[in-house]
Amino acid sequence: MDVFWDRNRWQPSCKWHHDVVKQQLEFRFAKGVLTERDLWLNSSAAIALTQRERTATGADGWPVDARG
Repeated sequence: MDVFWDRNRWQPSCKWHHDVVKQQLEFRFAKGVLTERDLWLNSSAAIALTQRERTATGADGWPVDARG
């Protein structure tokens, strides 16, 4: 819990990154799969998760079928 309150570790993020990517990073960290460095949203692990999980959206903000 001390790590959570360390302001040097706080990162701004949009709701999607907080709710999707950050949760997965923290879950994997707790399982011992990721290192503490991987918890940062600019880490290679976070970028890979973002690219895998991100849904393409149209100009109206609604998801679009990437298959065409």
